[in-house]
Amino acid sequence: MPVSGVVVGMRLLEVDVDLIDVSPENERQQHLLTRSSVNDIYSDIKRHRQQVPGMLRPKQGGRFELIKGSRRLWVARDLGRKYLAEVGDIPDADVRVLSRSENLHKKISDYEKALSYRRDIESGLYADWSQLAAAENISKTTASRLSALCDLDPVIISAFPEANSVTAKMGAEIRALLKSADYVRKALLDAAKEFSTAEAHSDAGDSENGVLDGKAVFKALKAAANNALKESGSVKAATTRKSVTYSAPDRAICMTQSLSRDGKKATFKFDGLSPEETEEALSLLTKRFGLSHSK
Repeated sequence: MPVSGVVVGMRLLEVDVDLIDVSPENERQQHLLTRSSVNDIYSDIKRHRQQVPGMLRPKQGGRFELIKGSRRLWVARDLGRKYLAEVGDIPDADVRVLSRSENLHKKISDYEKALSYRRDIESGLYADWSQLAAAENISKTTASRLSALCDLDPVIISAFPEANSVTAKMGAEIRALLKSADYVRKALLDAAKEFSTAEAHSDAGDSENGVLDGKAVFKALKAAANNALKESGSVKAATTRKSVTYSAPDRAICMTQSLSRDGKKATFKFDGLSPEETEEALSLLTKRFGLSHSK
């Protein structure tokens, strides 16, 4: 065993899936597993049966605790088959390490990692997110974004085709929108509920397999929030202001004028002026508006 160093004899067995409980040390959120999230192994297991065993340890009452292989367990349950596993009396000290090693094939999502980190803080392993960031060698920005993911309503996560399509950056932006106003929160949650059904993804048909990808869902959720803001009058509809270019017919000189959407910021770009002409243009503008050089 990787931590205790104990030698454990393992037996290869096929176990009824109804007798298996996933270890609480497993970082992967089982309720977020979908056909999409196991798509990389589903067809192969269906066609050739489960070739790579998971790992279980016996529990009281004839049940088993799954240490690693939860995605394979999901597939076995979906196909109505028994679960192939190595079974042995694995010490408690080794469960955490072995459970997390199963994520090497397909990394867990930012959301699942965030929940796992929060459990570490709640258990007292780390005092707060700052200490966790230092210990886990992640930036404070990343830790802050992961913390934001923990605060999201589960319906937001279920709106995405799979948990891996929700990034920590997305989570931070969505949390900010959820906190902006109650009506924005309601609009976001209502939109998320619509996307949480397989039918909604299928009807949208935004990718090759007819399922919206994570970026498309994120864009749709943000649009729902922005629409709520516009309808409330909190955001004025943006007006398009195109740049205007002026040119001299007898010289290779042009000036491009750009205005911000609110019309309060103007940018002028000159091309083809000599250094002397540039100074002259600058002098005209500063004198006209009474401007002086700021230090």
